[in-house]
Amino acid sequence: ETVAEDVGFGPENLGLMDSEVAIRVEASLSAMGIPHLARKPIHRLSGGEKRRVAIAGVLAMEPQVIVFDEPFANLDFAGVQQVLREILRLHHLGHTVVVTTHDLEKVIAHATRLAILFQGSLWALGAPQDLLDELPKVGMRPPCYAILGTRVLSWLND
Repeated sequence: ETVAEDVGFGPENLGLMDSEVAIRVEASLSAMGIPHLARKPIHRLSGGEKRRVAIAGVLAMEPQVIVFDEPFANLDFAGVQQVLREILRLHHLGHTVVVTTHDLEKVIAHATRLAILFQGSLWALGAPQDLLDELPKVGMRPPCYAILGTRVLSWLND
């Protein structure tokens, strides 16, 4: 199975015309910066490439709500930036975006709300800056900026 076939699987199952499936596949691969992988077999991809293909498959479905579960795992710095840019773009386009992560450093500069889950329950919910003191109570390290007393920095260098 090629990358394009994998990404097109969802839209095809929606019963979309082949031309619409092709448009969605091309757009989602481009959004993830991987159009050059379209004809490559899935089993030949790196872990980071597979992660981006998986996200492209979700984007091709054009959902209103998107949940990203540890989207930065196994990605290099450039991959993290690409995924983060796409998450922010989706949010700016009006999608509801939920990101689950243990690595707050990558998202804290862009998060509007933070939900802390602990032992299967919601521990705290609110603005990120209001919940930093709760993190050590559930075994999480606060972001470096909170420890060092510096400003919040984005991984996008913007």
